[in-house]
Amino acid sequence: MDSQEEVEWCDKEKRNGNDVRFSLVDFVKEGQHFISKTLLKAAFEICAMKHNFDYKLVKSDKKVWYIHCADDDCSWRVRAEGLPGSSYFIIKKYVPNHSCALSKRKGSVRTASAKTIGTLIMHMYETTKEGPRSNDIVQYMRSEHGVEISYSLAWDAREYAINKVKGLPEEAYEKIPKYLHMMREANPGSHTSYERDSKGRFRFLFISFGQSLRGFYVAIRKVIVVDGTFLKSKYKGVLLVATALDGNSNLYPIAFGVVDSENDLAWNWFMRQLNAVIADEHSLAFVSDRNSSIADS
Repeated sequence: MDSQEEVEWCDKEKRNGNDVRFSLVDFVKEGQHFISKTLLKAAFEICAMKHNFDYKLVKSDKKVWYIHCADDDCSWRVRAEGLPGSSYFIIKKYVPNHSCALSKRKGSVRTASAKTIGTLIMHMYETTKEGPRSNDIVQYMRSEHGVEISYSLAWDAREYAINKVKGLPEEAYEKIPKYLHMMREANPGSHTSYERDSKGRFRFLFISFGQSLRGFYVAIRKVIVVDGTFLKSKYKGVLLVATALDGNSNLYPIAFGVVDSENDLAWNWFMRQLNAVIADEHSLAFVSDRNSSIADS
């Protein structure tokens, strides 16, 4: 096949549900296709780890990925080439047999990196909220790829996979101003506030949707419940909420806030933002857990 035919073949295999990503782990042949160089490299790391040998990288760029056994005199080697106009790589040359002594190979065994294992398990986190835990990953690598990995390596691989699929928390914080702008554009009458500290780090966030505010004034009793709950993300923090009850006694969201902790400063800031959208009046009542910071604010 020429390059264009190879690209079309790979696309066809993918559409037909034939996974060309991981087949190298147990079986390699010339003409084998991979949808990216990253997955090609990942598969060979697992292959080397499973069969107790190491290899050297000779060349790696957008066009070629070439490796040979860690023993320079050994005949084992692989050369893969990138298909023009595509992320796919195809194995063009493969010498499967080692000519070096087995004792030399056992003295230096490549260990798969967290990035490699994370790449292999990334698909498990694309459609689920949590995905497999570290112990599950250890079992998966044992049953599916025939290799033993440590719990710590599985943990690092899980972190890598989640960050690649869902993005880094640091990157998400940087997108907050853009998100708030788009949210106000899509939801007229919404109120948002976002503050950073003196070092430019995230401090406070407040969101109240325009539709929720209009509904509150039209049909909801003027009783607001305020409370906070701890967040379990990388940077922790506390989620503050202001809710009410609708005519069916279901929770009706009014406003959300994210702050560092339930302290006087945070609750005072949240209540001032809430006062900007809910007018203070004699008939308005609040329900809380009597947290001292709520009472003060």
